[in-house]
Amino acid sequence: MPVRITAWPELNRVVLQGVGIEQNYTLEQLDFSVRVGNIPRRIIFPNGASFETLDNASVDALYSANKVYPSEHWIHLLESRFVWVFVSLAITAVAMWSLVAFGIPWLAEKTSSAIPNNLETQLGEQTLEGLDNLIFSPSKLKVQQKNRGKGLMDDLLAGHNDIGFKRLEFRAMKDNTANAMALPSGIIVVTDRLMELADKDEELQAVLAHELGHVYYRHLLRSWLQNSAVALFVAGILGDVSSISANVAVLPTLLVENHYSHEFEEQADDFAIILLNEKKIDTCHIGLILSKLESSLPDEAKSIPDFLSTHPATDKRIERVNVFKQGKVNSALNCPSKL
Repeated sequence: MPVRITAWPELNRVVLQGVGIEQNYTLEQLDFSVRVGNIPRRIIFPNGASFETLDNASVDALYSANKVYPSEHWIHLLESRFVWVFVSLAITAVAMWSLVAFGIPWLAEKTSSAIPNNLETQLGEQTLEGLDNLIFSPSKLKVQQKNRGKGLMDDLLAGHNDIGFKRLEFRAMKDNTANAMALPSGIIVVTDRLMELADKDEELQAVLAHELGHVYYRHLLRSWLQNSAVALFVAGILGDVSSISANVAVLPTLLVENHYSHEFEEQADDFAIILLNEKKIDTCHIGLILSKLESSLPDEAKSIPDFLSTHPATDKRIERVNVFKQGKVNSALNCPSKL
């Protein structure tokens, strides 16, 4: 019903008048809704009735006279000043970026360490099965070639039972490209073409040592967790739940698309450098096999700019190896202190 409020702030008195209504209140008895833009305001009375008006200025004057402010009054003060709006947007943007850039990777690292071994084993087997359906075909290597790879892996692992390696698998790529992949639970897959390119044992061990770095740091699992967390975060902001369900089976796709970040690749390179050095294997073989791998790529793959590629440029990776050979490990590499 239509009513009128008459106020005498200096007397701390408010009168509500309408047809058959006349009630007196003190300012302390009233509850004011928060001002948000120019939407209608509400004054709530002790009996639960409320008064609604578009006259925001009069409502502000009413409670400001006796400093009876709603607890959220500061929100309107902030949103009505451009400087504070800009500062709030900047703080929000920095907070969101920090969450995605630092918070989610940190959480993914901690979470990957807490995943039960049986679950990780299941993820590894399912990932291998997915890759077999997607890009792999049965290996055509001879038994002695496979034994060569397994023997070289055994040499690298001697004295290192805590890396997390499970087994070495051999597959042929349907497009006959050279590649090696580290799957969850410590499965490492080496392709036939890579075995052919790495004609020196030290070159093959350089590749295997790099993949052991991915296993040791659980890079694929962490990447999957990070991508899932980002999808969850985006879904929370935009309401798009399809991005979450689509992430459940992306482990094979992540590998196919060279999912690892520059940080993960450099971390695996550093791991390989330390492991090869410990085994008295010249780290120059990392650069040699990297050069061979790049030469075997199709021309369109070579032309991808470094900032668009998930792997660091080959020349930069070789430069890191050379830095190690010059004895500058501590200042240039983020290597573990020991393996």
